[in-house]
Amino acid sequence: MGVLRVVSQLILPILPDSGPLSIGVARLFGWPRVVLWEDSASAGPQSRESERDGSIVRAAWVRLRPFFPTRAAVCVDCGSIQRSLGVWKRLFPEQLDNDYQGHRVAIWVFGLITLITTLRSLVHIFAPDGGAQSIATIPLDQMTAGGSEGVITTFALWGLSQLLLAFLYMATLFRYRALLPLMWLLFVVEYVGRFLIGVWKPVLFVDTPPGATANLVFPVLGAIMLVLALRPRGPEPALA
Repeated sequence: MGVLRVVSQLILPILPDSGPLSIGVARLFGWPRVVLWEDSASAGPQSRESERDGSIVRAAWVRLRPFFPTRAAVCVDCGSIQRSLGVWKRLFPEQLDNDYQGHRVAIWVFGLITLITTLRSLVHIFAPDGGAQSIATIPLDQMTAGGSEGVITTFALWGLSQLLLAFLYMATLFRYRALLPLMWLLFVVEYVGRFLIGVWKPVLFVDTPPGATANLVFPVLGAIMLVLALRPRGPEPALA
């Protein structure tokens, strides 16, 4: 249920502000604390945005005529919805700038990942074998000339895509740090996808390549950094 609740925190903010769909998702994933509203002059559900603790909270509204025969509003607690909207806005910020609110460790580790991605891409592009045999231990010498050249070209193209990704990482690191949580999310998706594709379509290796170990370690590291990047930083300590 914990995983489903996280999923609901990402789904609920993009649903319509009112209507049975939003309310149903909230109830299904254990969100009892929503705003309930009954307006005798209205024929259907309503929606509004309310201020709470200096931030906009999108609330689900529902008619409760049997319980509230006249116009009435009951706000039990908007905290859960507010937190879900906060996560969503940190993942997809409305303004792209360097206003990063997460933990600083996520920045330093992301810088290390950026460096690794850049160096690895250059190896795949410029190494004579693209790193296919010298690093990944793919037995190119057991292939035909055309087969080995195809693998080397594929590794070089893969290196180009990694280099473009590294440029995106650099832009995030130095200019658009507000995107850092989203970059960590994509990082986790990438390495989980690598692992699943490797299981689905295995490749023959002479020895265990470094990438196989990275496919196991990086998703866990990325998930930890994603949590740190999404968690708001506390106030800076005052200088004496």
